[in-house]
Amino acid sequence: MLSNIFGLDIANGLKELLLTHGFTLDMLLKTPPTELAIILGIDLYVARLIYMAAKAYVESSKEEKNTESSFVDGTASA
Repeated sequence: MLSNIFGLDIANGLKELLLTHGFTLDMLLKTPPTELAIILGIDLYVARLIYMAAKAYVESSKEEKNTESSFVDGTASA
């Protein structure tokens, strides 16, 4: 799970802060930005950026898996 945090498109200092507080990607997605801001002691704006980065990471991971499976089963379109 640690690699998921490192894969987020946010500053390294924020990644370290998340890991210090024991956050995983799943926890980030289940934690509202307002609560995240309080727990981490950061601005709500920054908490929203972290949350959106986590959502984008998960969506891009799903798209990659769908693309890979399309090539494997031969359903990819040219």
